[in-house]
Amino acid sequence: MADQGRDLIVAETEAFKRKRRLYGRVLKNYQLWVSMRESDGIETIRLVEDGIEYEFHYMDIMEGLRILPPRQREAVWLMCVEDRPEAEVAKLMNFPKPVSPVQQYKNFGLARLIEYNEADTDEREELRKKAKRWNKEN
Repeated sequence: MADQGRDLIVAETEAFKRKRRLYGRVLKNYQLWVSMRESDGIETIRLVEDGIEYEFHYMDIMEGLRILPPRQREAVWLMCVEDRPEAEVAKLMNFPKPVSPVQQYKNFGLARLIEYNEADTDEREELRKKAKRWNKEN
């Protein structure tokens, strides 16, 4: 029984890592998506990985990015959208060498983005309220 529980946790972790990778791929193609959205009205991107189709809606991604705390949003934007290396992002975010929490900021930001996009309407409203508090504090 204990092994089944551990296997479930590992499976959930792998599923989450897959989602984080997918969101990273979507964000790396952000500029292309903006172009396609402006020229062809494309609001949704579909990606297939391991036979599973995932659907991403432009406004959900943009709103999800807006609700991130500022440092997480900055790390996600610089590393995923602008595809900058971690060392450069650490420097831009004024972190000393060699220790840098940039990767953590990016991973937590992607986790919040995933959480937001999978949330129902009421949960999204709560996340927006949290974001307003974070943004007022910073």
